[in-house]
Amino acid sequence: MPIMDGYTATKTIRSRNIPKFQKIPIVALTASAEMTIQKAAKECGMNDFMCKPFNPVKLYNKIKEYYKQTADVSA
Repeated sequence: MPIMDGYTATKTIRSRNIPKFQKIPIVALTASAEMTIQKAAKECGMNDFMCKPFNPVKLYNKIKEYYKQTADVSA
């Protein structure tokens, strides 16, 4: 990303003191499947990650499932 990386963007989103920014699903799209990348994604507040090339349907389903989980908690 030209202005900031995904870790910084996620930390910025999560730092907002607004509940929807704490619950919004964030899934990293990465070229690396290394454990350090997975750990960094979780530590900065991302919900999950997918390796590139990714299947758009799987990404959609993953985000939908996270959204459903947050909607269930909010109800």
